[in-house]
Amino acid sequence: MLNSCLISAILPVSGLNSVVINTLGIALIFESLFMLIDVPVSLVYGGTDVYAIGRSFLITLASGGVMVLATHRNQMKEPGLRDSFLVVVLVWIFISLFGTLPYLLSHSIPRFVDAFFETVSGFTTTGSSILVILSIYPFAFIYFLTFLIGSIIMMGTGLDYKPAFSSVITTLGGIGPVLGKVGPANNFSGITDFGKYYLSFNMIMGRLEILSVLAIFTPSFYKT
Repeated sequence: MLNSCLISAILPVSGLNSVVINTLGIALIFESLFMLIDVPVSLVYGGTDVYAIGRSFLITLASGGVMVLATHRNQMKEPGLRDSFLVVVLVWIFISLFGTLPYLLSHSIPRFVDAFFETVSGFTTTGSSILVILSIYPFAFIYFLTFLIGSIIMMGTGLDYKPAFSSVITTLGGIGPVLGKVGPANNFSGITDFGKYYLSFNMIMGRLEILSVLAIFTPSFYKT
């Protein structure tokens, strides 16, 4: 049933410019990679959501792959103003729709409307939530949102998606300089001041225990 709904959501884009469809597919593949990262994280922390995350990864990757494969042989027309607007709107809609999968498949948030609201709130960093107690989130979901939102923030500073993704992993995970080649000089010198401030914040947060970080940013923490 869930797969049928997602397929129905993909079908209407068939009449769009192949550039738009291809971009949507790439966005979904990119999102699926964030989901894949959560699988070992969930295993390490003993989460019970591995199956839900793994299935979400496969569905998202397959959907994005179909869209990319269906358009890569077509002659890409130069995107017009309408196509540019459509890409922005549809990418947000599609990554939000597929972002509900881990919640729905794990039954953490069983209702689609609540899962969609929570996903959009996380992706847009709005901060609104339908959850009263943050601890009902599986750890891997928080990990997923942290990487995805961080990468979106860095892309907003002008970085391509690969350097943005690499910079967030390097600073938040503290894994060394291997993935830190984010600029023409293969270091962080080309990042904007805002980006450097944000990544500095990431490095600090990455050295703290995750529960301590959650407590700091949970309003109820100050009331106890």
